[in-house]
Amino acid sequence: MELDFKQPSLSLISLVLHSKKKKEDFELVKYISDNEMAPLYMYLVQNKILPFDNEFYEKLKMKNKKKIEILESKKLDSIESEKYLQDIEKAIAEYYACIGDYTNFKDVVTNMDISNLSLKMDILLCEIRMGLIYKNKSATNNAIAEATKISEMCDWDRRNKFKVYDGLLKMIKGRYREAADLFLEVLPTFQSQELLSYQEVVVFALFSSLLAYDRNELYSKILNGSHILEAGEDIQSGYLLVESLYNCAYEQIFYNLIQFSELCRKNIFLAKKVHNFINQIKIRAYQQLLHSYSSINLQSMADIFQISLGYLENDLTRFIVDQKLFCSIDRTEMVVYVKDSKIELFEKIAEKGEKLLTFIEKSLNE
Repeated sequence: MELDFKQPSLSLISLVLHSKKKKEDFELVKYISDNEMAPLYMYLVQNKILPFDNEFYEKLKMKNKKKIEILESKKLDSIESEKYLQDIEKAIAEYYACIGDYTNFKDVVTNMDISNLSLKMDILLCEIRMGLIYKNKSATNNAIAEATKISEMCDWDRRNKFKVYDGLLKMIKGRYREAADLFLEVLPTFQSQELLSYQEVVVFALFSSLLAYDRNELYSKILNGSHILEAGEDIQSGYLLVESLYNCAYEQIFYNLIQFSELCRKNIFLAKKVHNFINQIKIRAYQQLLHSYSSINLQSMADIFQISLGYLENDLTRFIVDQKLFCSIDRTEMVVYVKDSKIELFEKIAEKGEKLLTFIEKSLNE
């Protein structure tokens, strides 16, 4: 499949993140220089990610100006050929995209006569990437909405490619089940390297699946499939975390959770989600174990998970207060008593109902 508007690549975001964290901007500046990205350079300067070098900036701007002038001059040769004129306009729009000039890119593509749905989808996918790079939520959401409208009318390759983009945006918004379904669907025929690597999509699939799927779904969609393992040893910790949850290998869960979480922390789209992810997986593991008991000794439970008694007690207390776990701790006997979640929920609803009735009765009597 020949894709138009391949640049800019979303790998640029990782270069920016590396520059901010390590205070090393050589690779980022080289990328900007190689791709003549004057508009992006100024954006990064204004956001205090790169220091300003006027000579460097002026050289980039001059290259941009000359290239656009050359392309614009070719329009004079296209007076008798509408197809040739469209090709020139497309080349101009692609160059603006390549250098990160979103404003001019958008102006050109808005005025282009685009009847080819494949080309239109390529433009929208490019716009989504630029929206993510520039943290322009409005542009990203609008492009996703437009791409959704035409995706089913596009060729199979572009429909499949759009699912990766759609999955990424759904994951960012916390719609993990939809994201997991999309990521797993595209793995066998993945071809969206301009957005993400295959390994990244596998990590996203594992991350989203662990937050969305029940135990049986984890088996059928992750453990029973072969495409996850094809990503290599780098993501093995995520697969092992799924495996340890499914097999109730509680002594392995925390080790695998730590390993996979460290991998996720390195990804710009997952880094801020890792804290919540860790809590959700711990809650899931505790619930899964407690489901088999009416009560369990606190030390025995800590031994099962191979964690300290204090750590477990702190976790359970926090999750009980947040109403994430339906149990109680008897600190005299050091025993965890499991409550029926449905009864607990009914009691809370009844309590709130009683308070509401009391409030109404009091209001009527005033």
